Amino acid sequence: MEQVHDFKFLGSYKSADGDCTKEIKRHIVLARQKAVVLASIWKDRNIKTATKVKVMMSMVRTVFQYGVEEWTLKKSDRNRIEVFEMWCWIKMLSISWQKHHTNDSILTALGVERELMGRVTKLKLQYFGHITRGSAGQLALTVLEGIMEGLQHQGKDSGYTTLKSGLAANTFG
Repeated sequence: MEQVHDFKFLGSYKSADGDCTKEIKRHIVLARQKAVVLASIWKDRNIKTATKVKVMMSMVRTVFQYGVEEWTLKKSDRNRIEVFEMWCWIKMLSISWQKHHTNDSILTALGVERELMGRVTKLKLQYFGHITRGSAGQLALTVLEGIMEGLQHQGKDSGYTTLKSGLAANTFG
């Protein structure tokens, strides 16, 4: 079997080193394309801003959020997500890049807060809870806990044994 650095599996890119930057960039591109397709809605003066915000959240944000639970985020990825969120609002309001508006003034005008990164975190935590309850299957729980069946090495650095005894000491003492 050929060993590869990254591959596409069920519509998302998987990397051997666990880096999700490529996948995050791909989702941002897909969501941006959706926002551009909706340009006629953004330009329509007969549609209320509140309705446009709901369209943005339901049509664009959902495209971005697909599969977010499995992402491992770095600081640069978090910044990229926050920049994407502001790009969405600027695109929706059709603000020229030449006009100097602060992010706070844009968010205030829309009556929204930065919430995309918080939403990503919430989805990841919900999935974590799903796995720890065992709802995702035994394999997912085993991978999450990192416990391997079989022989354990003897000695003070035995990993799981040390962790287990440390938890017991903290729980009862």
